[in-house]
Amino acid sequence: MVGNERFLNVDDVAALFGVSPKTVYGWVHAKTIPHLKLSRSVLRFRPSDIEAWAESRAVAVGAKGGHEAESNPTNQ
Repeated sequence: MVGNERFLNVDDVAALFGVSPKTVYGWVHAKTIPHLKLSRSVLRFRPSDIEAWAESRAVAVGAKGGHEAESNPTNQ
């Protein structure tokens, strides 16, 4: 724990997002999720970093993602 934050481990992050630990390791390997590598086999995550990371990946309702034509029956 640093300050008032208790670090999360891989299992905590996996449970938080409803994914497998293997998925979290994939995110770490791809460097898409903020993490602390304390040793060769010890990964930890700051809750505040994870919250900010998740928020940055949020998609606004009604956002255009480029897939509208696939589901729009008027574009046949």
